[in-house]
Amino acid sequence: SPELLEKYSRYMIEYHTGDFFYLDNHLLLVDWYYADAVYAPLYYGYGGREEYADRQVMARSYDAKVMRKAPDTVLVLLKASADAIRARMSGGLQRWSVLQDGDVELVLQRFEEEYTRSGIRRRFTLDTTESTAEETLAEFLRQMEPHLTESDRLALLYHSR
Repeated sequence: SPELLEKYSRYMIEYHTGDFFYLDNHLLLVDWYYADAVYAPLYYGYGGREEYADRQVMARSYDAKVMRKAPDTVLVLLKASADAIRARMSGGLQRWSVLQDGDVELVLQRFEEEYTRSGIRRRFTLDTTESTAEETLAEFLRQMEPHLTESDRLALLYHSR
């Protein structure tokens, strides 16, 4: 039911923004609470504008929480053209996605809005329209490099040995 899914989703978001979660300062989270702000009102029946647990309002609240706990967080918007996404969908690469063909442009727009409105200050965008996975990884590493903290650089040095 939408009510149960809403509660479970909120629980998972709380879990991934809890104090204990940040004991490890090297985390990679995909979709996080931004996906809930985009997909919940569209596909799951909860979290719409001015509804109970409005996910856009919650996203800004979580942005503030993350910035207090982990101000060195980097937000990455991973995107592609609508045509590229549809081609990937038809190729079976997204078989578990809830995304519907007719919603691709809307979903791209909504993720862009969440990225633009985010309170996370350190950020960059990766457009994968023409990129292979290897090229996307290389571009991620290139754009991430200026955001690495001294602690990040020491950890990388330690793990490279």
